[in-house]
Amino acid sequence: MQADVDEYDLSTVLNRDSFTQLVEFRQCPIEGRSLVNKQPLAPGDIVLVERPHLQYLLNPTCRSSISPHYTKKLWQSLEEILDPYDDEFIPGIPAAMLAYLNLDHPDDDYDFFYYPDFSHPTVDLVRQVCHEATATLPEFAKVDADSMSRFILKIYGNAHTVSFHHDRGKTTHTRRKQRREYYRSKWGESYSFQYDDLSRQRGMICLMSWGSKFAHACAPNLFLQYEPKENCMVFRAVRHLEPGTVLSFSYLPEDDMSLGGLVCGTTAMRRAKLDKFKFFHCQCTRCTKEEGEEKQEEDVVSKQMQATVLKLAAVAHGLQEDPEAISMIEPYLIEELGENNVPKDHWVYGMAQSALAAYHLRIFPTMFGKGLAERLGLMDKGLDEAEAYIQYLHQHIWPDNPMAAFFAGWRVLELVLPRDHPLVALVKEHWIPLVHQVFEKRRSPVIDDMIQRIGK
Repeated sequence: MQADVDEYDLSTVLNRDSFTQLVEFRQCPIEGRSLVNKQPLAPGDIVLVERPHLQYLLNPTCRSSISPHYTKKLWQSLEEILDPYDDEFIPGIPAAMLAYLNLDHPDDDYDFFYYPDFSHPTVDLVRQVCHEATATLPEFAKVDADSMSRFILKIYGNAHTVSFHHDRGKTTHTRRKQRREYYRSKWGESYSFQYDDLSRQRGMICLMSWGSKFAHACAPNLFLQYEPKENCMVFRAVRHLEPGTVLSFSYLPEDDMSLGGLVCGTTAMRRAKLDKFKFFHCQCTRCTKEEGEEKQEEDVVSKQMQATVLKLAAVAHGLQEDPEAISMIEPYLIEELGENNVPKDHWVYGMAQSALAAYHLRIFPTMFGKGLAERLGLMDKGLDEAEAYIQYLHQHIWPDNPMAAFFAGWRVLELVLPRDHPLVALVKEHWIPLVHQVFEKRRSPVIDDMIQRIGK
């Protein structure tokens, strides 16, 4: 069964003409009713540019135009309702509940989105929380619990989480800024290795009319990027696609610091996360290929070691602040990798090399000086570890997930750029041509800067 997309509402699509010429609906054996391409696609071809049908902050911190019902008291009350349950659902459910209060029309307007209407642990939890909120919180006293639970489940099943850099148009909190400047002059800079001001990074949920209709794959053929200035989502091809190919992107986190994402974790982890939050058992090409090849995770690396390595990597790259953990990075990772004989093709080995490279190339020289680091041979060790991490990405992530590998590799690659090292040549030869092609038709200042720095 085939159907043209122009039979449906296209009001949120910004590239309507090209989109309707490129894609159509087709009933597919595994994915079900999905969007496929009618014409050949090359890397960088833009498939869809769409504005969100609905959007709200994942973790609001003050009342604003997009969080008009937020108060610290209400947020705390919602978290207390969820406290007995799984922490992974926080702040996702509270944010969706606040967004529901902001709707000025029934949730029937969202009926074209898929949501589960069957028994499932996540479904049961959402329904239970909604009924408890409407029964105990005055702000939800007039809310229909079942209607709100349907809305939240549509969010879980269809929405995208994006991160964007938030800058205010004008300076605020002048006294607070003056106070920070005073203590900075008195005590110096606070200890941090972060390149970006994470306080300005905001997470947002975006519900897309058409973006939600692409299939999922753990080795996707589309790359999704949010453009804050235009407030739109851009889906572009990352490989050559013959007509009739099911168009897919990843419903999982594409970053390199999330268990069950495209870089960290196993098929079982990805499937567990998709079942928990998207309500289906993944049968994509990557999962069906890997399920017969990989060992059980517990047979190779303990769950505790997985979590610890990921935590230490986040600390090493400045994504988390934990001064005590910094001292653990080198002794723990080197000892654990040796004692457990972690295979070099295992994601835990790759992330450990990433953390050690950041420690030896940035953290130790910052704390004790580059001269001492050079004399102890730590800079050379760091370069070897950086190369091991990039090689891991190149051999095990890049072939099927090029954009995930590129962004995961950047954290380590930028530490090596000032030096003449073979891994920079590897990235220039094998990665940059495709990355440049993917972003050539719709430029990104961030990507342009990364490519330029690598090319110098």
